Amino acid sequence: MVQWILGKLVQLVVSVIGLALLVGWWALTDEDFDLADFDLETYELPNELPGTVEGGGHLIAVELATSEPVRFVAEFDCGEGDEPVAAAGYELLGAGVHNVEFDVPGHCWYGWLEAAVEEPPVGASLSWSVSIDGHPYEAGELTLDEPLEANQVFSLETGWDDFSLEALAEWSQEQG
Repeated sequence: MVQWILGKLVQLVVSVIGLALLVGWWALTDEDFDLADFDLETYELPNELPGTVEGGGHLIAVELATSEPVRFVAEFDCGEGDEPVAAAGYELLGAGVHNVEFDVPGHCWYGWLEAAVEEPPVGASLSWSVSIDGHPYEAGELTLDEPLEANQVFSLETGWDDFSLEALAEWSQEQG
């Protein structure tokens, strides 16, 4: 029992140190960063999905089917050299089938898509298929069989940490 408590205490200390290092790094490397202006709880994404990012070049297509209203979030970090570009946003979509497309360049190094239903009823369903340049990338389907417990989320999400032209070409060749 003592080892378990010490282990949890060490995890907590490491997490606090990591957060302090991250905020310190932001403060030292970002000219526009002002810790007094940063509040994670009030940080909001723009209420609009980024359609074309940095001139585009690769089509990410999402077919989303939902029985309930959904919050669809997209985030892309792109850019070359000293001027990275982050494009992020969300849109509230009603129940039904939705087709969403993003035109993203090959020099994106991070991407994230998420479809989440807030407070879904039992029986709620959510499915999607994601393709990149016409090649299936990921598909997912969820049906809520019992009420969510505290701090649970009913969502589909996917992401990648290398959307470079080289990684896309390699992935596309693997797909045939």
